[in-house]
Amino acid sequence: MKKLSLIMLFMFTTLFSFSQNWKELKTEDGIKVEYSLQENSNNTIEYVVFKLTNVESSDKDINVTLNFDYGNGLRPTDDDYHIILTPNSPIIGDVGTRYLVLSKRFLNNTSKTTLIDFDIEIQTN
Repeated sequence: MKKLSLIMLFMFTTLFSFSQNWKELKTEDGIKVEYSLQENSNNTIEYVVFKLTNVESSDKDINVTLNFDYGNGLRPTDDDYHIILTPNSPIIGDVGTRYLVLSKRFLNNTSKTTLIDFDIEIQTN
């Protein structure tokens, strides 16, 4: 049963990653960084969601910091992420848990605040 659950999780993650419109941001130190724009479940906020893929043949131990600019220059978020990337297995952000995501804009016009620029810093350990 556990094996079946793992297979189903892998298939869902793979299907989900292929169904998104991913754009490559950069490849740095053997890590391919992509992003896509996604909405939350009630369609009120648009997010920038990140996907990280280790394109090398050995595990990568990294720390990730997301940077954002809402009109006051690039600044880091309060969250740092410690991630171990296995080869060719992507780690994908999650809008529901706000993991590896930045808010881009409110879709219901309650705020005119819009993400102007973003970047991601990756440090290998």
